[in-house]
Amino acid sequence: MSHHVELVTTSAWRITTDFSDTVGPTADQRWLSSGTIPGVGTPWADMVRYALLDLHQLSEPVGLLAAGAGENWGFSWPRDNAFAAAALAKTGHAHEAEQILGFLASVQGDDGGFQARYLLGRDDPPDRRSQQADGAGWALWALDQVAASSSDPRATAAQFQGLLESATGFALDQVSDGSRLPPASSDYWEQREANLTLGTAAPLLAGLRASARLYAVLDDPRCRGAVQSSS
Repeated sequence: MSHHVELVTTSAWRITTDFSDTVGPTADQRWLSSGTIPGVGTPWADMVRYALLDLHQLSEPVGLLAAGAGENWGFSWPRDNAFAAAALAKTGHAHEAEQILGFLASVQGDDGGFQARYLLGRDDPPDRRSQQADGAGWALWALDQVAASSSDPRATAAQFQGLLESATGFALDQVSDGSRLPPASSDYWEQREANLTLGTAAPLLAGLRASARLYAVLDDPRCRGAVQSSS
């Protein structure tokens, strides 16, 4: 029985059918074949395949990832980009993963942090939502995931050293170099928070631990020691 799924996206607005409905390899099939599909031979293989297609079709060539299909999701969240970069890197799509890191580096603020979300194709936010501290942690975690999946982790870390240094500096400022917990910040619930949430503290901790690993890969003792002592 042939399955059919419609993936209407903000980036391409096209319909993808199951490969068995087509004659010859499609562009999507060629893209999937260039990497790996986790779960092949299990009941979850189709779910993973279509999830990868979602990421592929929601991505712009410059690494900008739309949150979802449809007008209401036509924005790009740093945390979404981070998870997509990790997934793409681990499934053999290193180029696309590095493009996403490049986008994160391009929209990173002067303080090393990130806005809650960004307009597609632009580096500014669509509204007056406050900056969200978890973005820097997710960016560091994603960079570590992409570097660890690459054939040359040191080269990948060096390529995005600016992103690494700026996001690490932001994260360290949030915890006063390890002397306190970060201040309250909006997280993935996109609500104003009066108290610190796990959605902010955990990504910053994960980011600092990732930063320590990346500095170790770069063999940079000046910053590596500072990050390890604070995390």
